[in-house]
Amino acid sequence: MTETTKMNILIVEDDASVGKTLLGLLRQAGYECCWVATGQEALGLAQKKQPGTFFSILLIDIRLPDINGVELLHAIRQSHPDVGAIMMTGHADLSAVMGAFKESAFAYIQKPYNADEVKATIARLREKQRQAREDQNLVEKLLKTNAELKTRNHERAPALQEARLELLKTVEKLNELDAAKSRFI
Repeated sequence: MTETTKMNILIVEDDASVGKTLLGLLRQAGYECCWVATGQEALGLAQKKQPGTFFSILLIDIRLPDINGVELLHAIRQSHPDVGAIMMTGHADLSAVMGAFKESAFAYIQKPYNADEVKATIARLREKQRQAREDQNLVEKLLKTNAELKTRNHERAPALQEARLELLKTVEKLNELDAAKSRFI
């Protein structure tokens, strides 16, 4: 993994054994990671970071001791709207899963998790984020090009108006010549 593609991942998991295991797994896979055990710790990190400098991906346990993981995601997205999120839970709770997707979580992983599933889900999220950045760059490029074309058209408008008037005069003369020609034929 190159430095330009290295992703920072914040793991928010109250179970120390799960948090430490995920931390080791993801570091071994080449990610820069941080693990916190509470939602308040995650919020504290989010408040210290400027938009664009926060973690790229969040792995959040839905059931934390101090805040619901979905509420945590909502709170973090207020200042970091582009952060990707993968929700985790050991409890099958359809309403929590639906809430997570309503907050635009990318995926939901059931615990006990499969290490390959976690890495594959992160890889899919990274690809989605890469595509979103590429799309944003293309939109910005199109907007810039559009602005340049508008400026050029505005600058050329007087010359185009003049050329249009000349063309109309030429058409008028051709019509007059055509009328005169029909008198002789």
